Amino acid sequence: MTELDDSLSSGVANSVFPAGLTAGLGLTVQSNTLGGLADTASPLGVNGLATASVGFLGSASDQVHNAVDFHSFDMIFASSGTVGVAFTPLVLRRMSPRMRGPGLRNEEEVWRADERAGR
Repeated sequence: MTELDDSLSSGVANSVFPAGLTAGLGLTVQSNTLGGLADTASPLGVNGLATASVGFLGSASDQVHNAVDFHSFDMIFASSGTVGVAFTPLVLRRMSPRMRGPGLRNEEEVWRADERAGR
């Protein structure tokens, strides 16, 4: 997983998105520190979003989500003035053998170790 700063929008380079989101969508994605019950935007800013690239844990496409547990993310469409606030993404969870037993580690540590090992 790669962390990126808020916000991610069309035509603006950000981390692994050298051209930002697809041009013409007019979409901006940002984290929301108020979580899934928020009724207003509240971006974290630095490292507020994360992305899992194609192939990560079997992902078929690049996936952007909030980088911090219990935060959510907002989708803002400039062309229509539509704002979706406090989305809580569906999170793919897996239980690795390395997460069980007395040496229990959190998922982030396991994901990063797997990514380094090319799994």
